[in-house]
Amino acid sequence: MSQSRSLTNKVKFMRNLLYSDFNGLINLDKPLGVTSADCVRFVKRILGANKVGHGGTLDPFATGVLPIGVGKATKELQNYLEGSKNYKGAFRQGYLTDTLDCEGKLVDLQTSKHVNIDELKLLAKHFLGTYEQQTPIFSARKVNGKKLYEYARKANSSVQIKPPVRAVEIFQF
Repeated sequence: MSQSRSLTNKVKFMRNLLYSDFNGLINLDKPLGVTSADCVRFVKRILGANKVGHGGTLDPFATGVLPIGVGKATKELQNYLEGSKNYKGAFRQGYLTDTLDCEGKLVDLQTSKHVNIDELKLLAKHFLGTYEQQTPIFSARKVNGKKLYEYARKANSSVQIKPPVRAVEIFQF
């Protein structure tokens, strides 16, 4: 057996010894350009854990906290995800893409007047409260076991899927 292979086996043995019974939650700061599934694979590899799951898909271009459950804690993830969440975002005025996000192709560009912060704060007040939000067709939300964006990318598909609507509440901007 080569020396590097022997070292690899020793590292695996030590990792399994240390983390084999690890059960818990990890608040992972998901970086830009990485999928939630990539994060799960990373944690599985580092901890040598068999059972690892995440608490909700973040788009690859999103950054922020991705709750990761390891071992028995994967069953508890849903309990921790109830309640309100905070999001931070940015927008570019006058741009419309075919996917309604920054990754899509530009389909419309409107010139717009300069808007100051006071005008934005006044406009934001119109979005406060509870309303029904249409899930974008280019999202990772699953319908019939398949991600919506998978349906959307099959342009000639005979399957017509209506994205779900869900109640959302915006407390503040």
